[in-house]
Amino acid sequence: MGKDMNIKPENEDYQFMRETIKKRPNDRRRLFRKGLMLFIGGVFFGLCAAGAFAWALPEFAERFAEEKGLVSAVKLTTTASSDGQAETEEKENTVSNTDLNTDSYTDSYTDIQGGIGLTQDSSSLEKATDPLIKYQQIYRRVLDVAKKPRKALVRVTGISGHSDLLDASILRYEEGEGIIFLESSSCIYILTNWEPSEKTSSLQVTFADSSTARAHLCQTDDATGLSVMWVRTSELSDSTKKAISVVSLAQSFAPEQAEPVIAIGSPSGEFDGVLYGIVTSTSGRFSAADTEYQLMITDIQGCISSKGVLINTKGEIVGVIKKNIREDVNVIQAFSIAQLRPRIEQMINKQAPRYLGIYGVSIPAAKAASLGISKGIYIEKVDKDSPAMAAGIQRGDIITALDDSPVSDMQEYSTYLQSCENGLEISMQISRYSGDGELGKVELTVKVNEK
Repeated sequence: MGKDMNIKPENEDYQFMRETIKKRPNDRRRLFRKGLMLFIGGVFFGLCAAGAFAWALPEFAERFAEEKGLVSAVKLTTTASSDGQAETEEKENTVSNTDLNTDSYTDSYTDIQGGIGLTQDSSSLEKATDPLIKYQQIYRRVLDVAKKPRKALVRVTGISGHSDLLDASILRYEEGEGIIFLESSSCIYILTNWEPSEKTSSLQVTFADSSTARAHLCQTDDATGLSVMWVRTSELSDSTKKAISVVSLAQSFAPEQAEPVIAIGSPSGEFDGVLYGIVTSTSGRFSAADTEYQLMITDIQGCISSKGVLINTKGEIVGVIKKNIREDVNVIQAFSIAQLRPRIEQMINKQAPRYLGIYGVSIPAAKAASLGISKGIYIEKVDKDSPAMAAGIQRGDIITALDDSPVSDMQEYSTYLQSCENGLEISMQISRYSGDGELGKVELTVKVNEK
């Protein structure tokens, strides 16, 4: 029993190892700090996201609108500001058709100069004297004059009878242009500075309304390169007849310096162009066998492919643009229609030109007086195997008369020659230098041929 008394309970011997686990008390300050940091971080990242979204939204919206076709049209009009300044500027920079009227300009300027209407707005005077508006006004007037003649312009196409090996289509190998200048009861006539090639089997004309018709060649002048063609009016539709026009040749036109002219056709190399300027010189010359053409030199800018005609302020043809064979010549030159009329008439009637084979130049009056002659033509060249050479005419001879009719220049000589019948013999009075330097007179007989 004593042994039992000394035994202690097991849990009593290890009481020093007992410990009580208690929950840690909540730290409110620490929790508050964490919460505050999370809140600040959320606000910061939220602002960043909102900024990025706001930056990218317009781009996405624009792309979406482009894809859906919702972008509005751009208008380059000025909206009026609150003080109306923009509206005023727009009105000042706007030119109406009334402002471009020639009479309104003249009246306004006259009234101001004459002391009438002194209370008129100064802007009217500025418009009346504005060089840009005046330039526009002039060009619009030019277009008005050229409106009807431009309807007479045609395109000429040369067609060969051979087929293209690639597509078996008709081969069109060359194009030109011309202008309708005469109308008869059965056909219309076209003057062109385009020469058909030997390969040309047929000609086609395209009119102002884009309709086409077959053309027929009357004749081509070898000296100038001009041709006359005709088209049957019965082959033209009623709409084509209404769409085209006929431009008449000026009856008499003596070109003078500062004479205003309008170039239509392809003066700048492109079809249906319109340019205007003045005649700057009439001293240009173009020599050919038995004739000499006066050239009108203009201030109109041209090019190597310039073609067309010159018209006056009445809309009449006064010249035909000469083919430019020199790249250093950059202004338009033209044959005077007054000199071309006899040859054009021959081409219409398919008459060959009369031919002697003489190239001459008119002797100035002062030089003729020093030689003791009243007038004459100096012979610069005689064609080989020509009627003139067969008659004994030489280079250096001076022609003073034909059949006792005095001649003073090549125009008179050519006019007289073309009036002669083929095969007719005419007498030619010539002044010729002898071996001792004396100027003597010789009379020769020459037979007129056709070329």
